Amino acid sequence: MSRSSNTWLARAKLTNRILETNLDSHVITPKLRRSELMQYVHVPELIKAIYQPTSFEQQVVPELYTRLWQAIDHYDLKTDPYILDLRSTTDPEAITLLNRTLLAKHTYCLDQLDDVARRAEVILKDLGITAVEWYVRTCYTRNIREPEQVDPLWMPDSSDKEKKHVATILENIIACDDSQLTPSLGTSPKTRMLLETLRQEAAESFTGIIFAEQRSLAATLAETIKTHPLTAGLFKVTTFVGASTSSKRKANIGDISEISGQQQDLDDFRLGKKNLIVATSVLEEGIDVSSCQTVICFDPPANLVSFIQRRGRARKKGSKFIILLEQGDSTGEPARWHDLEENMKNAYMEELRNVELAATLENQVDFSNRRYIVPSTG
Repeated sequence: MSRSSNTWLARAKLTNRILETNLDSHVITPKLRRSELMQYVHVPELIKAIYQPTSFEQQVVPELYTRLWQAIDHYDLKTDPYILDLRSTTDPEAITLLNRTLLAKHTYCLDQLDDVARRAEVILKDLGITAVEWYVRTCYTRNIREPEQVDPLWMPDSSDKEKKHVATILENIIACDDSQLTPSLGTSPKTRMLLETLRQEAAESFTGIIFAEQRSLAATLAETIKTHPLTAGLFKVTTFVGASTSSKRKANIGDISEISGQQQDLDDFRLGKKNLIVATSVLEEGIDVSSCQTVICFDPPANLVSFIQRRGRARKKGSKFIILLEQGDSTGEPARWHDLEENMKNAYMEELRNVELAATLENQVDFSNRRYIVPSTG
């Protein structure tokens, strides 16, 4: 096989590989004014903010949180409106469904309470006592109102009896709690590290995004930043957690995010009326947001793509990309993502050099005197 044939074969293999992985797409990279481009595209400084976690033995559990789990553990299925409705009929199908439900120990009301408790568990671990108490109270105050004021999206698949049943249980939990925690108390080491970092970054020209994993966590974190003595009054805080448009999505009492005003909040952030936004991964891509001075990952990026997309939000000159990391935990190690990105770049550049070399060799081969003869015809 000739040298030119090898060249064409190499190019064909490369082309097939590109087509197999990038169907109906292409990538364009600047070549002519690359140096000029680098003057306006700034890679942020990568910073690891290490915090010392609280051990399980040191974890203080608030009374409100304890009573919530007790209400779930001692939940009486006999009082559940759904169970009562099934028992009120002699329909064979209803009796079968009743037995199945009692065996599974799952009803809509119980699942709603369980959803609140499990979200509260994450908030207690990541934010602390004060935050989890605010969260549980907010689940009640934002969703339990007078019947005519109840949001129709709250527990849409439940009956009025089920809504009232959940409301009564939460009301009893709230009423029995007499703790008087201040915002400065009961803050987790992770949250304190975030608040101290924000305080250091605070400036008149500050713009920032904090990425959190869960919607309820983002809402509670925003409230913590607004009320904690370290950061109260320093920032104009808002949240953006996105909203599912699926008709199958069920609203839960544990989701306290304010969906209705999100677009306005995002517009205010773009216009500078808000300067700090706490968001979920929905803000990583696909939404037009101005470049920021500081991007903070309250929860480590899930993968390399998330790492690159989040970091890409910090494009201002002198910007910072900060990742909160637990002492001794290498799960979200920034250096690991950085190395993977560099390897990806190097692999791309190597393939690009091979393509350029193949094109050069092709131009050097003279095909003018070559002919292909079919033996059968001469």
